[in-house]
Amino acid sequence: NVSALVGQGEVLYADGRFTEALTRFDEAVTKDPSSIAALLGSAKTKIGLERLQDAKTQLTTTRQKAPKDMNVALWLARTEESLGNKKAADDLYSTAVDLADPQNPDAIQAYAAYAKFLASQGNTAEAAAKLEQARTKLPDTAALQRAIGEVAVAQGQFQEALEHFEAALQKNPSDLGTRFRLGQTYRKMHKLDLAAKALDE
Repeated sequence: NVSALVGQGEVLYADGRFTEALTRFDEAVTKDPSSIAALLGSAKTKIGLERLQDAKTQLTTTRQKAPKDMNVALWLARTEESLGNKKAADDLYSTAVDLADPQNPDAIQAYAAYAKFLASQGNTAEAAAKLEQARTKLPDTAALQRAIGEVAVAQGQFQEALEHFEAALQKNPSDLGTRFRLGQTYRKMHKLDLAAKALDE
């Protein structure tokens, strides 16, 4: 069952068990070479294992099969960024944003990744503009608030970041990733008691 193998792979990937995850994803690819979910899982796990060139080759081939798939463009952009190919990464992040469907809950990932990339290149105004674009096009979700908070941290705007992380947690109190970022932000502000409380939670 290809979808079961992909599901197992995603759980192992989320747990950081990349070698085991890759075994599941590659078995799924063997059974169904046309499965975009299996191909994406295999490629992103290779990124986790720092097999960047293998991931790039696999994603480039997958992109020929699914040129309109946002996630394929997004993971290829991340691969190019990790390889230090900034121009190629920029072009692919832009493509991923163009392919983002506002009805897709994952659409924020393209905007957030592009904004973080722009902020890391020192283009903070462009990063803010990209998130403002997301805010006008996408529903106000926990993922959107978290993404805005992450870019605010990259810009050194810690108080603003806290507000967005808190807004994200109001929408999804069980989001441990956001709570962790909240603790990290308090630590950067030297508010160690609040940092400890957030990280304990």
